Amino acid sequence: AAVQDEDVMDYLIENNIRLNVTPSSNVLLGRVPDMSHHPIAKLYRKGVDVTIGSDDVLIFDSDVSKEYLRLYQSGGQQYFKSTANLVFIWVCRIFITYKSCL
Repeated sequence: AAVQDEDVMDYLIENNIRLNVTPSSNVLLGRVPDMSHHPIAKLYRKGVDVTIGSDDVLIFDSDVSKEYLRLYQSGGQQYFKSTANLVFIWVCRIFITYKSCL
């Protein structure tokens, strides 16, 4: 995973590569132990461009709104240093989706 290697994170930042992270599927597939230990906050604080997405709705019982809610419920305020940061990622996600549809 990118978060385990500083050089990889630096590469992502320097090359403006965005990661679309799907927290619930990462947990259910065993990539992270639980939502409160998900590395998306570390990626975000490091400066990696991240968006929060969802994986297969039928398999993972999730959509983008549920992903944000689950991150928030798992300690989002402390996790992202403030609720505003979590909201900022959500707003950027909307803008990116809108922009890609133009």
